[in-house]
Amino acid sequence: MALNILSTPIASIVDEKLVAANVKGSDFGNEWLKMHSAGSGAFKMRVYQPHQAIVLEANETSPTGAPKLKSVIIKNVPDPASVVC
Repeated sequence: MALNILSTPIASIVDEKLVAANVKGSDFGNEWLKMHSAGSGAFKMRVYQPHQAIVLEANETSPTGAPKLKSVIIKNVPDPASVVC
């Protein structure tokens, strides 16, 4: 039970109206959230390529104000030591 709670992929505050508009069945919008941003933090997701990269852009409407960086790119770099042959 504890591992399930600790490994939950979505654990953030989201815009309820935006997510509710994208609910499919009883998924609470989780399928839509895998590829879209509905948060209120300093950055919002602009591009997401699973297992490759994510591009974040400054969220001008963040409650803490816009961050100084306009965008952030996070790339997935596989560890050659962990590759299964």
